[in-house]
Amino acid sequence: SVTLAGTGFGFAHCYGTTPRRKLFVDNEFGRERYYRARQEDEWAGENYEGSSVLGAMEAARKDGLIKSYHWATTLNEIVYAVSYYGPLEIGVNWYEGMVETDINGFVKPTGEIVGGHALCLGGINWTYRYFILYNSWGKGWGNLGSAKLHFHDAERLLREYGEFALPKKPILPLWIS
Repeated sequence: SVTLAGTGFGFAHCYGTTPRRKLFVDNEFGRERYYRARQEDEWAGENYEGSSVLGAMEAARKDGLIKSYHWATTLNEIVYAVSYYGPLEIGVNWYEGMVETDINGFVKPTGEIVGGHALCLGGINWTYRYFILYNSWGKGWGNLGSAKLHFHDAERLLREYGEFALPKKPILPLWIS
């Protein structure tokens, strides 16, 4: 797979992004979320690479970080969720055309599938019909760690059994700023 801790860092990005209660999320938090996702995902044992968004959501729910999570299964549900409730963690096929952004900052599901990846779908541009993705690969990827994904490409990735989950707000704030 492209990255081995994507589910943990995808959750960390979503968890630390508004409108949710901001929490200091660092690499240790992302790695811990990944470890917990592997314990809760749908595959027995831990002798494999990667994990799933389902595992990340179940671990976060069991650990009391979120009350619940909801799946977005259509483009309209994705648009509605990110517009009104906040970021989604997504797990999708990762294509060659998504390893780097194009000149306009877009990733495109083109070329061969190079693995699976999880990241945060954290924003929306209604005028030009694209989402903003936040990746765990650091500020050297895309536009300081973010990229754009056209609505139609998100819909394609969803049809390919992509996981798009909306974590609901934390039960209690972990700290007050």
